[in-house]
Amino acid sequence: MIPIVVIPLLFYMAYWIYDGAVWCADSMSYVVMYDSREPLYPTLLALFRRLIPPDGSVPMEEQRYLFWVVGVQSILAAVSVSVLVIYLVRQLKLSKWMGYVLMMIPLGVSLLNRYAAKRGSMYSNCILTEGITISIFLLFIRFAYEYMISGSKKALILSVAMTILGVSTRKQMYVLLVLLLLVLVVVGVRSGPGDAEADGTDGVASGQAGGALSRRLGSTAFTCMVCVALALGVPALYDCTYNYILRGDFTRHTEDNRFVSTMALYTAEREYAEYIDPGLRDIWLEIYDACDEAGYLYHSAPDGWLDAVRHFEDNYDHIQLDVMQVVLERTADDTGMETVDRNELHSARMDAIRSEFNSSLLPHEAGRLLRIFINNLLAGLVLTVAKLHPVLCIYAVLVYALYLGLLVVYIRRGNRQIACFAGLTLAGILVNVGLVSAVIFCQTRYTIYLMAPFYIAMMLMIYRIWHRPETKTDVAEHDAVKMGVAGQ
Repeated sequence: MIPIVVIPLLFYMAYWIYDGAVWCADSMSYVVMYDSREPLYPTLLALFRRLIPPDGSVPMEEQRYLFWVVGVQSILAAVSVSVLVIYLVRQLKLSKWMGYVLMMIPLGVSLLNRYAAKRGSMYSNCILTEGITISIFLLFIRFAYEYMISGSKKALILSVAMTILGVSTRKQMYVLLVLLLLVLVVVGVRSGPGDAEADGTDGVASGQAGGALSRRLGSTAFTCMVCVALALGVPALYDCTYNYILRGDFTRHTEDNRFVSTMALYTAEREYAEYIDPGLRDIWLEIYDACDEAGYLYHSAPDGWLDAVRHFEDNYDHIQLDVMQVVLERTADDTGMETVDRNELHSARMDAIRSEFNSSLLPHEAGRLLRIFINNLLAGLVLTVAKLHPVLCIYAVLVYALYLGLLVVYIRRGNRQIACFAGLTLAGILVNVGLVSAVIFCQTRYTIYLMAPFYIAMMLMIYRIWHRPETKTDVAEHDAVKMGVAGQ
């Protein structure tokens, strides 16, 4: 197992030394601690600024402490790869060479981002939340999978910890909470009174089985509530405390609703102004007319699915940042509306205006929003496994068909361990792409989280077809896992 630890570490450290810290469009918002950002990543940057004080003669993007931040991100990336692969090798009793194959998949995904993608850098080198959340996601998959097949309380606790860290870093990581709840439900339902029903069929046995099921479901419901409370409560407390220390206001970060506002504006027509509160109508029309004149909106999109997807993707940031944000920055402080002006923070007043827009427009745009969601969903599914290109779209259909076919085979065979990992990965893809598609356009930055797990699961399913363990051993492992879960 030593090479599976050493190789990823050398790989990411080599690119850390070679590429250093990569400054991106969103990097400044984390460095200067915008109140619209979740607190964990800005806190990490602030900690390194304290340890390595900035040099006033050096530009912000070239500060020495950023290099060491990337060093930590690189080590975290290596650890996440090693921890996941080593667990899979040991749990599934894979051959040594298969362990190396699985190890190369996440490294290969990083190389694709470095050389094949337009960005030209690995996320582990970027001053972005993805520098740590991709690793957090892989660690979550590893611990959630362990909990699925063994019922380990330690694995559950670590899964909750990864969820809390993820949610405290970026809002997209609510995906982890949804997946955690799905895992809890699956384990709870699967570990019901199946054995009792198999061993006895009389009324007493049936009653005992029913009572066991009720207790198990009750325990599962309680565990779900505790996990939700922790995954929502701890980040909320951290967020409010962080803003109180920085800004003297015990409140959550702002501007979460700007993504929905962008969707609502993209699908709107000018006559929808009649639904807007009169106190905000002129502001909305100024935003709308500027977007409409520039051809940013839904009715200006070309025909064809791929062209429509690209139109939305190309114009999303123009609507949100170049037009709506600029107009609201200028107008939010003087609307004369109590619901807006009573907010203390400027960004909170902008939130209040967007909230008014959303509540007024969304009920009238359901059909168009559904079409945008479906377009985004299909694009996100492609981007999770490939690039958004006509030929690769066909490839994506084929590879998903193969994946689903193999998953059905493993479910029918009763190979729980392989099926659980492949099923968890597929659920992660659907939840992640679904969440992203509902509020923003899909791009590699938002879908990269499940690319490595997808191909790892695919490789595991293919490998096990030709390298099946002896039948008795397979059955023994299956029974041992089942008994382990039931005993928790």
